[in-house]
Amino acid sequence: MLRIPSQLYQQMIDHCLQWYPSEACGILSGKKGKVEKVYRMKNADDGSVKGSAVRYTMDSLELLKVTQSIRREEKEMIGIFHSHVASEPYPSQTDINLAFYPDAVYVIISLKDRRCPVARGYRVVEKEITPEELKVDL
Repeated sequence: MLRIPSQLYQQMIDHCLQWYPSEACGILSGKKGKVEKVYRMKNADDGSVKGSAVRYTMDSLELLKVTQSIRREEKEMIGIFHSHVASEPYPSQTDINLAFYPDAVYVIISLKDRRCPVARGYRVVEKEITPEELKVDL
């Protein structure tokens, strides 16, 4: 189970809505399955035209800086989130192929209905998908 305080969950949703119609992405840090910080990442695949990205790639330098910050804070990268702008919150084949962190929960936020975003969590290990419960704490 991945526990997310409601204010951090809202940060994730806001970030995804800001990037719409492109996919958004970010990192979740914390310990023992509880998210303590949201890192809003830039989608390096966005290109020069906002709305052109239907996938996401985190900038390697930005990812390195975030990873170093997480280590300095003695936390762990416990999740990676991104949005799907027009589809259900389920890993695409691209998401599965690029799931390089078996200990992380992959949170996908569907903006198919932007008035009511839907988030789901998954573990992806050796291309096998397992649902992971998300609990938003009030």
